[in-house]
Amino acid sequence: MSNWKSPLAWSARKLGLAKVPHKPSTDHSAFIQPLELIPGMAAAPEPCMHPARWSEARHPRGRTYAQLKADGIRALFLRTRVLSRQSLPLDCALHCLTGLVQLEERFGQPMVFDGEYVEPEGFNATLAAHKRGEGMGTIHLFDAVPYAEWRANRFTERLEDRVPRLVDHVTAMGHTFLEALPLIPVESAEHAQQLAAGFWSQAQEGIVVKRGASLYQRGESNDWLKLKRTHTYDGEIFDCIVVDGRCKALLVRIGDKNVRVGSAIPEALRVEIGADPERWTGRYVEIGFTDRTDSGALRGGYFVRPRPDKDGNL
Repeated sequence: MSNWKSPLAWSARKLGLAKVPHKPSTDHSAFIQPLELIPGMAAAPEPCMHPARWSEARHPRGRTYAQLKADGIRALFLRTRVLSRQSLPLDCALHCLTGLVQLEERFGQPMVFDGEYVEPEGFNATLAAHKRGEGMGTIHLFDAVPYAEWRANRFTERLEDRVPRLVDHVTAMGHTFLEALPLIPVESAEHAQQLAAGFWSQAQEGIVVKRGASLYQRGESNDWLKLKRTHTYDGEIFDCIVVDGRCKALLVRIGDKNVRVGSAIPEALRVEIGADPERWTGRYVEIGFTDRTDSGALRGGYFVRPRPDKDGNL
């Protein structure tokens, strides 16, 4: 007999699952989301907006805000489904689904909600929940746009208009597993750094600095700039991944760790390495990272600069 009285069972029915067996409340294995293409997914190369890296020179002019950069996994609500940044099912967040559907009803139209899924015990627990497909964490919502605009990849409403509405609705709902991240006014680049430092002292990842008049867009945008604590390391290139004559990524040895780095490599350097990758093997580069996991793995790797001063150490 199907049990449609529990919130998860109701969500499963919304997903089109015909039969839901009785399961303990902490076992969500029966509610695995199918892998399918959502209408509008192909309208842009990315399903959501991605921040570029913050610097004083890139700090926005005009009205500027910050939102907490929660340390978790990107979570998108789309067509009664919960997905990752890669458009894959995020089954560990299915216990949030009933709240997301109710939130959509408050908006009065199909919506896309953008946020970060975080387990109470932190990032490593969040990764473990994602691997299991079961969790009890919270989605920290930071944006909301109409599904029709998302599907067409054409957006109309400014950040400073759409986010306060999201905050009001989530606050009124008081859902256990949903939180909305308010906009914090930012007065200057120095103020942004002070805000980020305050969140770092609370063991948070940092902030995302956002231009108040910005529209949502799918893909990377300079209207959103992530300001996170970073660490840099020097490492030796042991291989280059080249596609169509252009360096897509570097494989770098840092201590006893081998890491793949493809972000923030200047385009001119990508072309130069792609033309003669063997000449770069064995050379040193500086790589930035935001953190290390408990296992010692490096997170959020990006290219900083070549280190020709160290090449003589080979």
